[in-house]
Amino acid sequence: GARSLGCNVVNIGAHDFLDGTPHLVLGLVWQLVRLALQRRASVRGMPELIGLFEEDEELEDVMRMDPNECLKRWLGLHLRLA
Repeated sequence: GARSLGCNVVNIGAHDFLDGTPHLVLGLVWQLVRLALQRRASVRGMPELIGLFEEDEELEDVMRMDPNECLKRWLGLHLRLA
């Protein structure tokens, strides 16, 4: 199930999907998307992330960046460009 993938599924049941409870369904979908992207989100896996450097960072800092931080920066960049 979703828990085995690493999703937080507190108070979400099959009936929520059948009823189409928007905030619960979207919350779970976002968690699944985030997990899928985090598995690939690294400078080694996605060299275009090098463009997410901040002024005071070295290449080594970015190479060691946590996948969650990579995802946040990538999302922030695209929101600023939108």
